[in-house]
Amino acid sequence: MRPRDYDDSEPGGAQKYRERLAEWERRRDELAAACTAAGQELVTRQQLAVAPAAWLAATQAALIASMAQASQLASADAELAAVVTEVTRIDGFLADVRQARQTATARLLDGPVTGAAITLLPLRLESRWLDDGLYVRVYPDDLLIRTHDERLTADEITWGTHYWAVGGGDIAWLQLSRRYGPQRAAWIIRACDPARPGPQARDDGWPRPAGADLLPDRFAVVAYCAGEPVAVAWGADVAGPLELTVPGGPTPAEWTTDLPAAVAAGMAVRLPVPAGAPPIDLVVAIGLHTGADARSLADLITAHAYTDGLELLADGTPTNNAVAVNSAFSPERQAAVARLLVSGGSTPADGTAGAELADVLGLPRDTFADIEGAATVRSPLDAAAGLLVGLAAEGVMTAQLGTAADPLRPLVRPGGPAPVLRTGRQPYALLPVTDPGAWVAAPGELGAGLSALMHRWAVAYAPAAATDPNVPVPPIGGGVPRRVTRADAADLPELLLESPQSVEWTAPDGTAHSGDDLFALLTAAARRAATPVPEAAVTVLADLAPHDRARLLAGHLDAASHRFDPWVTAAVTERLTASRVAHPGLVALGAVGWLTDVAPRTQPVSSEHVLAPSLGHAATAAVLRSAYLGQTGSSSFDLDLSSRRVRQALWLLEAVRAGQPLAAVLGYQFERDLADAGLQPYLAAFRKLTRFHTGTALEALEDVRRARQVALQAAQARLVELRAAAEAARAAVGAAAAARAAGQGRLDQADAVAAPYDQMSAALTTVVGTEIPTLVAELAAIDAGRPQSRRQAFTLQVP
Repeated sequence: MRPRDYDDSEPGGAQKYRERLAEWERRRDELAAACTAAGQELVTRQQLAVAPAAWLAATQAALIASMAQASQLASADAELAAVVTEVTRIDGFLADVRQARQTATARLLDGPVTGAAITLLPLRLESRWLDDGLYVRVYPDDLLIRTHDERLTADEITWGTHYWAVGGGDIAWLQLSRRYGPQRAAWIIRACDPARPGPQARDDGWPRPAGADLLPDRFAVVAYCAGEPVAVAWGADVAGPLELTVPGGPTPAEWTTDLPAAVAAGMAVRLPVPAGAPPIDLVVAIGLHTGADARSLADLITAHAYTDGLELLADGTPTNNAVAVNSAFSPERQAAVARLLVSGGSTPADGTAGAELADVLGLPRDTFADIEGAATVRSPLDAAAGLLVGLAAEGVMTAQLGTAADPLRPLVRPGGPAPVLRTGRQPYALLPVTDPGAWVAAPGELGAGLSALMHRWAVAYAPAAATDPNVPVPPIGGGVPRRVTRADAADLPELLLESPQSVEWTAPDGTAHSGDDLFALLTAAARRAATPVPEAAVTVLADLAPHDRARLLAGHLDAASHRFDPWVTAAVTERLTASRVAHPGLVALGAVGWLTDVAPRTQPVSSEHVLAPSLGHAATAAVLRSAYLGQTGSSSFDLDLSSRRVRQALWLLEAVRAGQPLAAVLGYQFERDLADAGLQPYLAAFRKLTRFHTGTALEALEDVRRARQVALQAAQARLVELRAAAEAARAAVGAAAAARAAGQGRLDQADAVAAPYDQMSAALTTVVGTEIPTLVAELAAIDAGRPQSRRQAFTLQVP
């Protein structure tokens, strides 16, 4: 029988004890059930966490493998970086080449920013190698030198007053011009004009020293080798106006004869060419005059009219003496030019030479009011010739340049947009120029459509000075020149497309063409065009002299067949005209000069003497010797003067004397030898070949240009390969980056799936570490608080 656990002495003790015992047992059972449930939950969560952990481990392993693959791309990344660096370097080099002149001009000239075109006057340069480098001396050209003195001596005032007192006339003019020269006489007459303020007297009797008022503020000198600048130097500030002679006589100023004085005056610059530097093929000296304006330039030009003479030459005027024709310069011409200054003239009208020159230079048109040749009509003649050739060769330029050339056609001037200016004996040609490779067309310009062609032309054929005029440049042509007669007028467009240079126009009888023949040929071809021929253009050209008409038409035929430079000049002239209109009276003035093939002299000027029986033999020997020395390493002028070659030379001379071109005679001889050898089927192929080299310096430059073009094409091909390699490397890196991103995405997904289980683990830790110990403690406390009871043993005796 179970012992009792309650106190009998307490009233109702047994009942209370039983109640407290029942409560304790219930609480104990609840805690035991909670511990059992927590253990089961822990086991369940541990079982559920096994699969995500395995998947997470696999995902992490795959990610580590992909990252290992990405680490293997380190070499590819390095190669890509090298390729990108090379491509960037080449791209930067090409961009620098296009912008080098603009950047160099902006930094070297250190002049104000201006929207006007820069008028660059010529300089004369001399160079000398010394121990500490290359010295370049700068001298102003005749156009920059001022020798005019507005002041008159007492004797000049007397004679000038006498001229006006006797009413002028030829006798008074002859007296003055013979005494003082025609140009000074014209100035005396103008200064003593009673309608003008009185002349300024020259008190000391000495003329004003010759000087250069518009020299640049300072000069920058750049040396180039293979198109790359290798040395740059700046001169000292030029103290202007700089005098060339000392006051009181014609003695030269010190800076013109003494090198240190020239350096101090800013008229000489030392280039620190390093030892072992490559040969210098070009030296350029350039500067900008910041204080110039239209009036100062106009005064300088006008001053030349009263000193060495000023004239605007008609197109086609010879400027050098030749066997068949002499230049237009002569004392009689000088007197006639000066006489016009006295008689006076009107302001040049539109379309005249004076108006065109003034517009190009940005000067007032009255600057050339009294100048000989200023009233010559130019624009209408060029327009008529261009229209006639354009209709005769309809479709030729469109086929080559596209319709973009049509709006610019009226501005094309093969002879340039301005006439030739002559001061004294020296003619000066003016031409608007730009860098075609850096040309950016403005909105609304007629030449906007030629930008791409200008860039291609600049890349393929720059510098233009290295182009042999006998081997013309694209975009027109291929093949060899052809003789064309009037019967071929219908095929004129096709002939122009075939020929890389002007076709050899001939009369029907085979003789050389005349202006009338060429005019008739083009007129007949133009009348076959769809557009009617304006008779006014035909009439204007018909009134010209035959040689002037032939020159105009031939120039426009060149522009329709092989010359692209007139189209470039037309686009630049359009931009220049717009600039002059937008900035009237604003003139930016500078000066530029250059030297080529600047190298220390290692051989004496003359190495030996040549004895000859006559002056003619001596001249021939000197020319041949000079050519032989100029072609070092070549046998082109190592001549064989055997009797066989002499007889052949005599035969060639007789053929040329009979009127045959030398090229035709040599071509006939070659073709005859080809036929005699049974190789006549190859005749057509040989005719398509380029002409034979004659070993001229210009051809040597052309060879260098071709070699550089080949090198450029190779560099461009290499650039394409490098860019392809860069693209492939970029693709590989992109694929690796994509794989890495995909692995990271899977890792993020695994983290998202494992997040609830991580929370369960944290909760389990809480249950195990906190809740279960708490329950156990509570159970222990309850167990400790169990009610105490007294036990009493009874002994039952059973009988």
